[in-house]
Amino acid sequence: MRVVQFEIPGSGRRVGVVDGDEVIDITSGSPSLTYVFKVFDAAQNSGAGFEQVLKESIGASNSRLNYADLLAAPVGGDAPFLHAPVDHSDPHRVLISGTGLT
Repeated sequence: MRVVQFEIPGSGRRVGVVDGDEVIDITSGSPSLTYVFKVFDAAQNSGAGFEQVLKESIGASNSRLNYADLLAAPVGGDAPFLHAPVDHSDPHRVLISGTGLT
């Protein structure tokens, strides 16, 4: 299962699942799931798995976007665009580092 985070200008942050050449908008069916970390929180709080939470939300969602359009859209433009795969609404809570080890 490929999970993406994206934003629809004017509507806010979203979580989606890639299905072929489309992205299923999970947030349209489960409005509280606006970040991937919120999906993890929902899974932990319910005792369900990450994929199970997403699958249940897919059933509630009927909104789809074209994946190629999301990939091509510039960040901050007028069209829906992708965000980093994992981030947090508080940027002080995310640290991504590399060690340079191979």
